[in-house]
Amino acid sequence: MWSLIVPKARHVIALVVFVPLMLGCLYFFARNTESYQAAEHFLRSDGRIASAVGPVAQVSFKFWDGFQFTGGQASFTFDVIGGKATSVVALQLRRSSGVWHVIAADIRAADGSL
Repeated sequence: MWSLIVPKARHVIALVVFVPLMLGCLYFFARNTESYQAAEHFLRSDGRIASAVGPVAQVSFKFWDGFQFTGGQASFTFDVIGGKATSVVALQLRRSSGVWHVIAADIRAADGSL
């Protein structure tokens, strides 16, 4: 029969240290990209977002809902807190001539409704 391999304490400790460190680095990297900065600027300045949530007070990156970078395309999900509502906004961006442009924005209420 196959014997159960028990991990050594040093392997568990290394995993416990390595995984959060990698996630922290990934979060820091994502927030410091040009595409992320363009997405956040769009959320804070677009009139359609302001009409849906009111004046934007806070933008929070939803790291666990996923994000994607593939060459000249990126996508992010944010919580946007405004003066009259809180919404979840999913943005898709495309890079054209070195500039990031929002090509799609999906705005949903915080409870998931349109």
